[in-house]
Amino acid sequence: MRSPRMSPRMSMLEASILEEEFMEVYEQGAFSEGVYELLHIPVFCLIVFGLTTVYFVVTGVQYWSTIFMIKSLHASKYLVNALFVVVSGTGPILGVFFGGWLIDRYGGYIGVEQRAKALGICMILGLTAFAISAVTTFFDDIYITAGFLWLLLFFGGAILPACTGIFISVVPAEHRALASSFSVMVFNLFGYALSPYLTGLIMEWVISQQGQANTYFQYCDEACAYRIGFRFCLCWSVWSVLCLGSAWHIASRQAGEARQVQQFYAAQRPQVAEC
Repeated sequence: MRSPRMSPRMSMLEASILEEEFMEVYEQGAFSEGVYELLHIPVFCLIVFGLTTVYFVVTGVQYWSTIFMIKSLHASKYLVNALFVVVSGTGPILGVFFGGWLIDRYGGYIGVEQRAKALGICMILGLTAFAISAVTTFFDDIYITAGFLWLLLFFGGAILPACTGIFISVVPAEHRALASSFSVMVFNLFGYALSPYLTGLIMEWVISQQGQANTYFQYCDEACAYRIGFRFCLCWSVWSVLCLGSAWHIASRQAGEARQVQQFYAAQRPQVAEC
């Protein structure tokens, strides 16, 4: 099957026919085969699910943080809105720039050695973000809470540049467009869409336990329910740490195997030279 790429002597009609033939063959089987191949690339799957967790938390912060600070911290909505603009408008952006600079500073992510090193850095950033998220909802001061949310978004954003590049780079070139589309679908379904819905269900369930004897949340009012639900949303980032840690472990093992192969062939060169 020829590629639809045009040669200098190919007419527009021939190119159009080739394009249609190529897309027809691709649609007949390449999509399902491509998805099958993607799901058998552990580093790709782990990073995509790790980033999905990041988007889950970021969406939860954007959706629930203002309600949480107004209802649970009893802050003025004008102050809350002002702080939200500063936190959500600067934290993730500066984090992305910092993450990109940090990975470049240590050599990028191209190659198995650098991929393992970059994933190790991302795992540390993710672990820092999780530690911040675990304590954010335990403060009653709005400025401290806003500061911790800023740090959470900063370190969460720092993960994105390297992880986005790595999960595309580990996929064969012919499936990279599909990998990009598949990852966006996963991000939308299990990150952006699931976050407000699942967090809302948790809050609704906690409120339903109010007043029921012998239950853990029998004295939990609306403010308490928002705090519990928002805490659940932020602590969801633990899955990101687990996924990135697993991806780093696999990448480190692959880097070790590549070093062994390189050392083996390096040891053979003197023998070949003597012959």
